[in-house]
Amino acid sequence: MAENNQAKTLRPADRKINPVLRLAILGMISALSIVLVMTITFPIFPTAPFLKMDFADTPLLLCAVLFGPLSSLGVLFVVSVIQAFLMGGDGYWGCIMHFVASGAMLVVTGLLTRKNRSTGRLILALALGALTMTVMMIPMNYIITPLYSMGGYSKEGFALISSMMLPAIIPFNIIKSTVNCAIAFVLFKALKALFVKLGLVEA
Repeated sequence: MAENNQAKTLRPADRKINPVLRLAILGMISALSIVLVMTITFPIFPTAPFLKMDFADTPLLLCAVLFGPLSSLGVLFVVSVIQAFLMGGDGYWGCIMHFVASGAMLVVTGLLTRKNRSTGRLILALALGALTMTVMMIPMNYIITPLYSMGGYSKEGFALISSMMLPAIIPFNIIKSTVNCAIAFVLFKALKALFVKLGLVEA
C-alpha cells in the first residue's frame, strides 16, 4: 500500500516515462507556445501599447505542473530564444527579461505541485506563481528596460519607468500572469483524464 501511495506522487521522470513520448510532448509544448505568441498578441493599455498580452506562458505552466521546473525552464529557454531572435523580439535583453520573469513563475508553480496536484494546491501554486512573476518584473523593468529601449541608465529613464509602474506595468503583469495561470488551471482540469491515460499524472 505504501509503495502504491508513493508511486502516485512521483513525477513522470521518476516513473521512467517513455523518453520519446516525453520529448514529443515537450516539443509540442514549445511549438504551441511559439504559435500562441505569433498569433494572439494585443495591447490592453492604450497608454502603453508596447505592453502586449499573449498566452505563450499557458502551455509552459502546464509543462511545469506535468514535468517540473527544470523541464519547463528548458522549454522556456528555447521559446525565449526563438521569440527574441527569430520573431522580431527584443533581442538578448528581451530574452533575458522573459526568461527570468516567466522562469520564476514556472519554478514556483512546478515546485509547489511537485508531489501534490490537488485542486487546492494547484490554485495556490498558480496564484503564487503569478504573484512571483509580477514582483520579478518590477526590478527587471528598472534593470533591463533602460538598456534596450532607452540607450542606457539615466535619471529621466528611471523617472519614466517609475511613472508607468503603477498605472501600467504592474497591472499589466498582474493581468497577464493571472490570465495565463487561470487558463492553465482550466486546461489541466479538462485534460487530466488524458494526462492520467498517458501516465503523466496520478489518477
